[in-house]
This record gives sequence, structure tokens and C-alpha cells, in this order.
Amino acid sequence: MDVERTMQFILEAQARNDAQIARNSQQISELRRHAAETDARLEAHRQRAVETDAWLEAHRQHALEMDARLDARRQHAAEADARVEALRQQSADADARLVKRLNGVGTLLKIGARELVKLAEAQKQTDARIDRLGGRMEELSVAQMVTEQKLQAFIDSLTKSRNGH
Repeated sequence: MDVERTMQFILEAQARNDAQIARNSQQISELRRHAAETDARLEAHRQRAVETDAWLEAHRQHALEMDARLDARRQHAAEADARVEALRQQSADADARLVKRLNGVGTLLKIGARELVKLAEAQKQTDARIDRLGGRMEELSVAQMVTEQKLQAFIDSLTKSRNGH
């Protein structure tokens, strides 16, 4: 009876470990998907920053050319520069937020990897326990067969008549 309960415990522990591994695998997949989405958004922001910088450079050049001709255009160029600077700041802020998020995702991936290592070790221990119990089950099986043979011999000796009866 103890062997059955032990085997049941082992099987339940194995099932819990398998379920935990599946949950961790799902979480890692979600983290990878999230990291890929974040990378795509970061690349889009970087591309917008490059385009904004190119746009800015073109406007600055235009402002310099117009400054030479008209004082009124100088004021317009200063306003354009202020808008561009605000866009750069927004882009820098967005980049900083994305970097922070990527760092968080990296941390989560590291934690997930450590958890997988722990689960693998627990799985090894469970496998070792099952192997040990398998050996004990085999020993018990052999012992039970010997006991059955002895019991049968005892029963046979009781059913044979004694003293010629």
C-alpha cells in the first residue's frame, strides 16, 4: 500500500512539474513575442528619428538660406527649430522608455531561464526517485513470488494426508 501511495505521489509530482514547465514555456514564448514587438516599435521610432533628423537638416538649410534674404524668415526658422527640438526630445524620451522596457524583458527572460534550470534539476531528482522505486518494486515482486511459492508448498503439505491417511 505504501508503494502505491509513493508511486501516486511521484506521478502527481511529475504532473505538477510538467504543468509548471508548460506554464514557464508559455511565459517565455509570451516574453519573446513581447520583446519582438518592442524591438519593432523601437526600430520604427528610430526610423522616425532618422527621418525627423533629415527633415530637420533640410529645414535648417532652408532657414539659413532664407535668413540671408529676409529677417522675417529668421523668425520662422527659430520656430521650426523649437518644434524640431521638441520632436527630438519626444523621440529621446520614447527611446529611453523602450530601452527600459527591453531591460525589463531581458530580466524576465533571465528569471525564466533560471526557473527552467530549477525545473530541469527537479525533474532529474524525480527521475532518480522513480528509478530507485522501480528497483524496489522489482525486489518486492521477487520477494512476493518466493512467498507465494512457500505458501503454496505449505498449503500442499497441509492437504497431503499424514500417517497414511
